[in-house]
Amino acid sequence: MSNTTMLYKAPGPHEIHGGRFDYTIVNDDQIEATLAAGWYLTTTEAKAAHEAALQDAADNAPPTRDELKRKADELGLSYPGNIPTEKLSAMVDAALKG
Repeated sequence: MSNTTMLYKAPGPHEIHGGRFDYTIVNDDQIEATLAAGWYLTTTEAKAAHEAALQDAADNAPPTRDELKRKADELGLSYPGNIPTEKLSAMVDAALKG
């Protein structure tokens, strides 16, 4: 007789332990493959992984227009107020590269 285990992924459609999760029930011989596919043994692990992924995405997001303007001002660059964001970004990049 095969045992089964419930695994979790966040976010998902189900309210569990104060969060939103998806879950799957797998035979114990499928646990390793399912974990490798992004599922977790606990809701705590699933939530932490989801939060880390969100933080990574935020850390790697391109700078906002306001951030570019602040950096341009710090670098002493002058630019028209209606400069396209792409041009402002290129200006800041060029100034940073020196």
